[in-house]
Amino acid sequence: MDNGRRRDYIDDPLDYTVQTVQLGAMALTTRDRIIAAAMDIVRDRGPVQLTLDETAKVAGISKGGVLYHFRTKEDLVRGMVESLVAKFDDLFPRIRDALPPGPYRGAKATILTLTHPEGPYSDPVAPALLAAAVLNPELLETVRDRSAQCMAELADDSPDPVLARLACLSIDGMWMMEALGLDAFTQDERRRLTARALALLEPREGA
Repeated sequence: MDNGRRRDYIDDPLDYTVQTVQLGAMALTTRDRIIAAAMDIVRDRGPVQLTLDETAKVAGISKGGVLYHFRTKEDLVRGMVESLVAKFDDLFPRIRDALPPGPYRGAKATILTLTHPEGPYSDPVAPALLAAAVLNPELLETVRDRSAQCMAELADDSPDPVLARLACLSIDGMWMMEALGLDAFTQDERRRLTARALALLEPREGA
């Protein structure tokens, strides 16, 4: 990374990442269309309104077409959760590669991926899926597996893996409080909390 781009990152890592890394449009398979329709229903009308019949209507396909890919509503919700994980997996390497080389690159990329406007935590469907998972914890199996893998990977470039984990968990906690309705952060507060989490991972003078 040249010095100009490095300065841009240091001045405002959140804006730098948003401007540098964006998801492009992709061709949708029938399965993708079904999941996208289900997510639109949850975003617009809430999880209670999510049914296979309504998903078929919004996706513009027959109910049989939905049943071919998802035999039950739980299967559909699991597919939606997997879609959010896939969104993280698509964004993460792009953001990591856009960051300056150095310690904690993976942890910084994790924080910036989670808080990116196109990242999983920015999608209003995520809290609704969390609520659904309360009744069926197995729906979060994919998230648990990916989270465990992510935490293990943090140690690869983290001089202090505990500090890296702490910084990432602070973002998880902020999102969880909002998802559960325990607190509502303003956009400025989110930015400041995220910036402080990233600052924890910057070299300290005299260290």
